[in-house]
Amino acid sequence: MKQAMESDLKLKIELITGLSNFDKFFNNKEYYECVLSIYNIGCRIDKIRFVKLGCQYRFAFALSKMLESCYNYLIDEKNKNYLSNDIENLYKIISVLFALVRIFTNHSIKFNKEFHEAKEYKNKNYSKNVSENLVGFLVRSAIGSLVNLSTNSSQLIESNRNFLNVVVKLSKDLKQIDDCELACYIILANILEEDEFLKFLSLENLLRELIKVISKMANIISAKTKDLIRMPIEIEDKIENVCVIPMGQTLWHFVEIIESLYKIALNDSLKKDIYFNFGLKQSLTSIVNDGNNIEKKYAIKFLNQLCFDSEIAKDIYNDKKLWNLIKNPQRPSNSEFIAKNLCFTDFIIDIDQLIWTVENKCQVKDLNNEDNFEQRHIMISYNEENRDLCLRIKCELENDKHVIWIDAEKIYASNTELMKKAVEESKFVLICMNKKYQENPSCRIEADYALQLNKPIIFLNMERDFKPKGWLSRILGSNEFIDFGKNEFNECIQSLKLQISNKMIEITDSFSDITIAPIKERSENIENWSYEETDNWFREKNISYLIFQKISPCNGELLKQYYEMFLYTREFYYSSLTSNSNKIQMRDIGVFTNELKKVFEKK
Repeated sequence: MKQAMESDLKLKIELITGLSNFDKFFNNKEYYECVLSIYNIGCRIDKIRFVKLGCQYRFAFALSKMLESCYNYLIDEKNKNYLSNDIENLYKIISVLFALVRIFTNHSIKFNKEFHEAKEYKNKNYSKNVSENLVGFLVRSAIGSLVNLSTNSSQLIESNRNFLNVVVKLSKDLKQIDDCELACYIILANILEEDEFLKFLSLENLLRELIKVISKMANIISAKTKDLIRMPIEIEDKIENVCVIPMGQTLWHFVEIIESLYKIALNDSLKKDIYFNFGLKQSLTSIVNDGNNIEKKYAIKFLNQLCFDSEIAKDIYNDKKLWNLIKNPQRPSNSEFIAKNLCFTDFIIDIDQLIWTVENKCQVKDLNNEDNFEQRHIMISYNEENRDLCLRIKCELENDKHVIWIDAEKIYASNTELMKKAVEESKFVLICMNKKYQENPSCRIEADYALQLNKPIIFLNMERDFKPKGWLSRILGSNEFIDFGKNEFNECIQSLKLQISNKMIEITDSFSDITIAPIKERSENIENWSYEETDNWFREKNISYLIFQKISPCNGELLKQYYEMFLYTREFYYSSLTSNSNKIQMRDIGVFTNELKKVFEKK
């Protein structure tokens, strides 16, 4: 039976997606009945299977074209005197189309992206027309679709910022239609910029409504009664079972609610209001204790964002029950399950970051002093969206003999202790800014720690027209940044190299003031010196940092090569040290040469 329905569904989707012209398709009874049949079959078979089949045939494009056709008919002045029969049929078609959009957007990230890419839909302020012409189920379907689409908020409002005003108006006008007010609040949470929330007059209502839904879910999850319903949802390209609760015609799931609240919490000035004013902590404690892996993961991720506020971090640390749940998460005994279950692995990573954030804010961990560790490299702190550009920067700097540390595969992001070590051992840090970096808690942990250690920082902007806000804006302060998002790469890389050179001079000026940590006795055979032993030798002898930078990374074998160059090819020796640099003085070369002679000519 199911196989026959799927075959029929496939034929109907092929028919609709194969149309070359969608103008007035609603006047064709065959097409209308075909769309209605697609919807009816989709409601009866497995939703994930239905959505995958639709995505396979790029049904998103066909839906956007059909909605466009309906929109054009509604606004065409020639149709103002349409027959009531015609308009009733048209409204029925539109309601079915929006119902389909809602099903697909609720289950598929891929569909969301493809639907956004359909120009015919994206360039129209369709929601305004809907709010003025349709009521009841049609309005709710339209708003529900916009909730799902707003997860790609930058694309949704890309062509028309007036969309914000429309949604604010809808949140007031549609209070009586099921859960339209809540739906509008979620859209606003998804699309408002971090600094815009404070200007939103109904902010308190927005927070109260979102937290009320989370509280209901937490109670259901804790009670574990028959009211607990979990359904499969596509989250981060994986299908996960997530708690849902019915409100009106809608099944709201936990992840979409907490992610909306997370986006509001990016604004540091709102963190305390969110955490302390609405009884949220008890709900989050229940979810961390009783939720499944995906629910726990998003609750912990949200707590991590809140804990960038020191008062919240201290409150969580002093709450024995919650802190014990965080410090000692329930782990499956089956190691094979842990290896295969990426969701659980992500959950443990988020836990690790949260523990680091709380203990750091509460000063449970001793803050390492900069003098206690070797400064080996330039660290690149970035978000993976800019990975290719950052790797290109890395190659350019390595060509100038700089030692670069970059977590190219984002392996160290899962281990805060390794990240901490990378920051500690850096000479200075390149912060590669974009919107994703600003929103990523791992990136903020890196940047905050670099600031705590007073590491010199060079700021790079990686996204055109990006303006840092909130915490990132405060770290940037009045510092200038190199704008890779706007300017040519070669121009930017030259500016970066100049800034690095200036930073090196600043470090050189204070180089002799650095306290040398006790070191192990070096090997008597100089050629066997490690990089660490050679670095310590440079420090002990107060050799110019510009020379150290010039030949770094350097070990004993390379030192011997320089000594032999001095003995047999002096002209080449001096030119190799001074090439591409007019800042290395003859006195610096003299000190280096004298120390080389001492170490290799000693009896």
